[in-house]
Amino acid sequence: MAKGPEKRNARITVRMPEELLAKIQAAAEADRRSVADWIVIQLEAVLAKKAKPAK
Repeated sequence: MAKGPEKRNARITVRMPEELLAKIQAAAEADRRSVADWIVIQLEAVLAKKAKPAK
């Protein structure tokens, strides 16, 4: 999946347990993505799911 049309120019710093970072790195590697891209994709998916109206 290619990056979206929106420019990614905002930055954040997140503190997390090392074990969580290791899991994220492994998932990103499995998807052949950078950690940052993997996190952005996951956040976009969660927010899109929350935006759908409940049935």
